[in-house]
Amino acid sequence: MDESTKVIVATISGFLIALFAEPIKLFFQNRIKKQNIRRAIYSEIISNYLAFATLFGKNLESKKDWIEDPGKFSNDFAHGIRHLIKVDCFTYAVTQEAPTYYQMKEATSFNYLYSTLQAVLEWAAMNKTVQKSSHLRPQGFIDEFVRTTKDNIRQGYFDRRLVKKIVGKRDLDILN
Repeated sequence: MDESTKVIVATISGFLIALFAEPIKLFFQNRIKKQNIRRAIYSEIISNYLAFATLFGKNLESKKDWIEDPGKFSNDFAHGIRHLIKVDCFTYAVTQEAPTYYQMKEATSFNYLYSTLQAVLEWAAMNKTVQKSSHLRPQGFIDEFVRTTKDNIRQGYFDRRLVKKIVGKRDLDILN
C-alpha cells in the first residue's frame, strides 16, 4: 500500500469512529448530568424537609398551635426562614439545564414542591411590611411541602434508595 492510500484509510476510519463515538459520548454525558442534577435536587428537598423537622419538631403535620397563633411568625422567623430554605439547585436546573431537568420523571413533583417553598419565601420577603394579623401565613405551604414530600417517598414517586443514601440511617425515621 502506498502512503496516500494509508492516509485515506486512516482518515475514513477516524471519521467512522468519531461518527459512532460522539453520540455515545453525548448519551453518557447527558446521563451523568441528569444523575447529578437529580441527586442535587433530592439533597436540597431532603435538606429543606429536615430543616422544617428541626425547626418544628418531629411530628410536623400536627402543629395546630402555630396555625392558631400567627404571632409566632415574627420578623425574626421570616428572616430565619429566608436563610433556611434552599432552592439553588432547583433554580439552576430549571434555568440552566432545562432540557435535562425535564427529562426526569420527578420533574412535575419537584416543580410542585418548589412552588410551595417559593410561596413561603415570598411570604418571608413580604413579612417586613405585612402585619402579623395578615391573612398571608406560611404554615399551609409548609404543611403542604412536608405532606407532599412524605407522600412522594412513601408512594414511590421518589427514588427510595437515593433518599436513604442522602438521609442516612440517623434521620430516616423522620421521613416515615
